[in-house]
Amino acid sequence: MQRLRTLAIVIGLAAPLAGCGRDASSTPERESSATPSGTRADPESAPSPECSVEVEGPTSAAVGEQAKATVTLRPHGRFEVNQDAPLSVRVRSSSLALEKERYGVDDATVLAPDEVALEIPFSAAAPGTHTLEVHAHFGLCGGDACALCRKAAELSTVVN
Repeated sequence: MQRLRTLAIVIGLAAPLAGCGRDASSTPERESSATPSGTRADPESAPSPECSVEVEGPTSAAVGEQAKATVTLRPHGRFEVNQDAPLSVRVRSSSLALEKERYGVDDATVLAPDEVALEIPFSAAAPGTHTLEVHAHFGLCGGDACALCRKAAELSTVVN
């Protein structure tokens, strides 16, 4: 029992030192955003000053036409993309045909400290307005601080 108690104390003391070589006192406090009673905050869409995810692509396309969206991940301020950390981009659509649903660092067309870009091929089998949802997770580091960017974005395309 004494060993378990000692182990818990050691882990408790060492845990704050595990993140990116920084001490807990150097981490800036995040602003909390209150949500109305009865609703849940979506961590994917919570404000984050460290990064952005942008989706660009055609606003219109023809039925059956192969199109591409470009997803760009950007750090802001003093942060850079941590190229040693895992990168995950998940795409979804209920009405578009997607080549694949998960993308990683090996799929990047641009991989630089200030930007990561990926191309997402898609097509539509029916006319109408279709939405491509993008959920990205990637690591950022700057100075003595590191963070995980979790952002969502979408692209709407009208198919004729």
